[in-house]
Amino acid sequence: MTTVRCGREQYSTLEYEIPVPARSINPAASVAVEALDEGNSAQHEVLLYRPKANRVVVAISFAGRGRWTIAGTIDLSYDVPTTKDSRPCVTDGEWARVSVFDGGTGGNLQQVNDIFDTEGEQTVLSKDYDGFRFQVRSYKRCDSSRVRKVTFHQFNRGAWFSYWG
Repeated sequence: MTTVRCGREQYSTLEYEIPVPARSINPAASVAVEALDEGNSAQHEVLLYRPKANRVVVAISFAGRGRWTIAGTIDLSYDVPTTKDSRPCVTDGEWARVSVFDGGTGGNLQQVNDIFDTEGEQTVLSKDYDGFRFQVRSYKRCDSSRVRKVTFHQFNRGAWFSYWG
């Protein structure tokens, strides 16, 4: 069990880096946090992000004046696909592998195209502004008429990287 104390206007974060299979998708985490003494403006939040394909970071942030305990265990869940989908469209699982908001890792244009099994369609290409350009690509969703969009940026004619990664 861990106890965290914050004084007035303080902010603290505990981070736990956990290895996961690189092919894992849909990561989710929960942590048992109990408020022992919490002021009116005090709060805590559990966030999850994925800095690398084979790592997940669970961050527990505390703000304001208060005292909290952490039960000592983190419940982490994720799925590992057993088959590769080769349709030229984007499944929810493929999107989760790319979207950093869903626990994905972003990637360069080739990596994203390989995951999505398609090059998609370029819908926007900016002019070159001091060596910086961006493009937006649309990828058809599987089982839907809608599309997923990814913004890529390029600096000094290097590789195109997803805006998140």
